[in-house]
Amino acid sequence: TSLPQYIAYAELAGLSGLRGVQTSGPPLLAFAVVTGSPSLSIGVTSITALMAHAALGGGEYREVRGDEAWADLLGAFAVLVGVASAALAICGATRLVAYIPSPVKAGWKLGFAITVVASQAAGALFGVGASFVKARCATPTLPAAAGFAQAQLSGGALAMYRLAWMMTQPQLWDPATAALAALSLGLVLRGRMLMRQVIRWATFGYCREPIAGLEVILATAVGTILAVHFGYAGAVVGQLPPPARGASASAVAGGGGAAAALVGWVRRWPWELPWDELAMRLGGWPSAVASATAFAAVDFLAVVSCVDASAPLAREMLGQGIGCAVSGMAGSAPVGGSLSRSLV
Repeated sequence: TSLPQYIAYAELAGLSGLRGVQTSGPPLLAFAVVTGSPSLSIGVTSITALMAHAALGGGEYREVRGDEAWADLLGAFAVLVGVASAALAICGATRLVAYIPSPVKAGWKLGFAITVVASQAAGALFGVGASFVKARCATPTLPAAAGFAQAQLSGGALAMYRLAWMMTQPQLWDPATAALAALSLGLVLRGRMLMRQVIRWATFGYCREPIAGLEVILATAVGTILAVHFGYAGAVVGQLPPPARGASASAVAGGGGAAAALVGWVRRWPWELPWDELAMRLGGWPSAVASATAFAAVDFLAVVSCVDASAPLAREMLGQGIGCAVSGMAGSAPVGGSLSRSLV
């Protein structure tokens, strides 16, 4: 579940898939020291990647300044979001969560689930990317209303329209891909129950609950066997990025000892990040602080949807802040609670 997301969401944020994998560990380890939840998993998510990319104008910035400068800017924003998250936790802002109506919390999960389904449906049903759907599903034009000209459907409404189109075009589905997607969905929803029954049968009722993580080991083993049998070598995600320019990386390369190895993941220390560039990009420091604070608050909704109502929310938000800061120092986007990884 995690590895494909590390790759895909890094690319959504304008980074390489390899960097997504390389920078996934430090925020998780830092968050684990603070969190009180045994199952909450954080990382770069589709929400944090897209929000950060849109807030900073990532496409235009990368084209003008290059990938390395973009990673520096994104890292600075992640650290700022981390500071904002920690400040909100210390100020007691998490107490406001009690006033969020239950339908809003439930709607967050439902909306997130539908958005994920819409983004992955093209690959699950047709075995191709979203470009296949865009080429065949014409974008509808909204009729003119009083005082408004005609406009094409866009944003979330367009994503839902395309999802409905995909679900009503079974003659275009790839049978093998759709069957594999249905099998995967069934295993995710009912896998634990099936595993429990198999374990009971195999141990003559001696063991009633599967060992934690056993399903992952079995799935990996089956996938490896099938890949070897059919000669599947996997797809090429992208080219390796150039080595990090950070001082810590060069120290590790030069054999700086154990201390250097401990900080080898650091791409930029906070004082090395382009803060003036970030403030200018966001319209000045007041606007930058407001943007990071709003980002931290919205980001925390994902954490709220993943933990129990009795969880120490201030502690979780502080963990979110530390995770974002560490992610920024590693050269990645802000992190947030991952509903899919936490549920698995």
